[in-house]
Amino acid sequence: YQPFAYIIGRSIALLPQAAMDCSTFGTLIYWLVGLNDDLSRFGIFLAVLTVFTVSMNQMLGIFAVMSRSKEIVQGMSAFILLILVLFCGFIVAPDVIPGYYRYL
Repeated sequence: YQPFAYIIGRSIALLPQAAMDCSTFGTLIYWLVGLNDDLSRFGIFLAVLTVFTVSMNQMLGIFAVMSRSKEIVQGMSAFILLILVLFCGFIVAPDVIPGYYRYL
């Protein structure tokens, strides 16, 4: 198979499972945490959660294709996830993040 066809097929095959996982997890978390009780915002939350899950799965799949060993994939994944979590604005306030890191 061509790599592009494999990636598209894999993401389409992942959507039903990701939607089920995210709807189960998201429904419990959304209401237990006490977020906004507007139904449209809940739908946006589930959509963002599903897109995030699929995109992270694809990113980690690309790392797995690029490397030869499991240890390299885990190291690269941990580093990228650390950078993404650190600079997304939840751990470090957006005002404190230097300008050259804002694109992350």
